[in-house]
Amino acid sequence: MIRAGKKATYIQQFNDDEYVAMGWDIDLPNLQMANKETISQLLKDTYSTASSGTIGNWASQIVRFVNQVEKGDAVCTYDSNNRVYYLGRCIARICLKECVAYVGDFFIIKTKR
Repeated sequence: MIRAGKKATYIQQFNDDEYVAMGWDIDLPNLQMANKETISQLLKDTYSTASSGTIGNWASQIVRFVNQVEKGDAVCTYDSNNRVYYLGRCIARICLKECVAYVGDFFIIKTKR
């Protein structure tokens, strides 16, 4: 399950442009093949008031998305406003792109429904 932002903010973009993404409101270095400890430290430095449990959850999500989702994998996202699940298949590996919706970056995976 790859969420489309709070309240499915990006669901229309995901569907129209056929991709799924994970984004942060900070500039991220290239995290491909980074380990959980490295990512956790970056998050701790940026979000100093977040609990260690929250940091651990975020780091695990990033590691899975960046390093484990592969071309050919099935993906799912959910539109909580309309209570609809969307299914797709990854047709390319991850890439890093600047997000125009807020300051920061998105990790993008191209999909085909």
